[in-house]
Amino acid sequence: MKHTSHTRAVRFFSGLFYFFSIFMLIALLLPGQLHSQWIPQSIPVNKPITALEFTDSLNGWAVTGWGPEQDTCYILRTSNEGNNWLVQQKFYNYTFYSMDMVDSMVGYASGVGGGGGFTLLLKTTNGGLNWIDLNMPTLGVGLIDIFFVNRDSGYVCSDVFVSFGVWRTTNGGANWERKVNGLNQFPYKLFFINFSTGYCGGDFTLFKTINSGDNWFAINGFSAIIKSIFFLNENSGWVGLANSRLAHTTNGGLNWSYQLPNFTVGSTTDLYFYDSLKGWGGNRNLKIIKTTTGGSVWGFQVTSSASFTISFLDSLRGWTGDIGISRTTNGGGIITHINSYTNFIPEDYILYQNYPNPFNSQAKISFEVKSNSFVKLIIYDIAGREINIWQSNGILLSGRREFYLMQKDYRAVFIFISWRHVHKTVLLFLVKVRK
Repeated sequence: MKHTSHTRAVRFFSGLFYFFSIFMLIALLLPGQLHSQWIPQSIPVNKPITALEFTDSLNGWAVTGWGPEQDTCYILRTSNEGNNWLVQQKFYNYTFYSMDMVDSMVGYASGVGGGGGFTLLLKTTNGGLNWIDLNMPTLGVGLIDIFFVNRDSGYVCSDVFVSFGVWRTTNGGANWERKVNGLNQFPYKLFFINFSTGYCGGDFTLFKTINSGDNWFAINGFSAIIKSIFFLNENSGWVGLANSRLAHTTNGGLNWSYQLPNFTVGSTTDLYFYDSLKGWGGNRNLKIIKTTTGGSVWGFQVTSSASFTISFLDSLRGWTGDIGISRTTNGGGIITHINSYTNFIPEDYILYQNYPNPFNSQAKISFEVKSNSFVKLIIYDIAGREINIWQSNGILLSGRREFYLMQKDYRAVFIFISWRHVHKTVLLFLVKVRK
């Protein structure tokens, strides 16, 4: 029989497919923690991370809340990418809400203490070796957010009635001015493009200033409370909301379009965009959401530390923090998301071949669940290395699901799925390959 190159290729991939089917079945049965390409880092305290910031690839800081014990909060410091985190300062009966490191030497941290009766506003000018209390007795309660545009000029806000408003300094925190003209909601979140132009989220309303906070005007009301704000430039910006929604503007906030991920996000508590297409969003779930389309399509990546706060240096290097701290050096790996159709009951457990195949930047993998089951999808590269994992948050109802995979860096990947004692595998080929 004459063997053509096509026949040999078919036999090669058939054998490869069989090998990896056996390999992944064994891998599924082995004990151990499966996670995506967000790698957990060890921290010396058992407290929630409330703010996290890196000024370069080595130097980072994190602040904590006081946790369920309501006793002590901490400032953590790393000088080696987070491979080692050390306690830099600790404070009894205080909790931190926010932090802004302007550079590797100057930074600010804010919070509340004394059971909610004392303002905590700290400053460092030597990389955190020493933190001085800026003493803001006129506020009396906590500062919920902080944003500095340079070493000396910045803003803080409070969402408590007695200190309601935005406060501004131009001399490194030595003096503060209250700026409330036009604000009629309690400020919660701040973002400034420069010293003059900035935004303030207060409940459901987004306010804008173009004169350094001297005047604020409402530019939009949303369907949920504003939890995060990020502007890439004076035109393009996003807000994260409390109802699994985000919103995007391309004209400085005059008009907004909602963006709805096809999965539960909860509150998008932090946002970062590298450019007009690629961005990440944090939340208190064990996932971080990501888009490569400017938000028209959102997927997610798994992180065992959750992602209440995030810090990115570029499109590859980033950290997340909440119940711990995790780090990525490749943008977090593959992005996934799920669509659900539960209006019919399938006759079997089925994993369909992806469409299209081969695919370029996105593939749809459909599967059907015959009865309510715990479902796990594991993604491997051609060498058998785990790239990512998705699993249902509890029992998944019977029905059909569409799983979207977005990836550009691998020649081929295997998708392995299990429902109870049922296992299926498909092989996906990509058009683009790594150079």
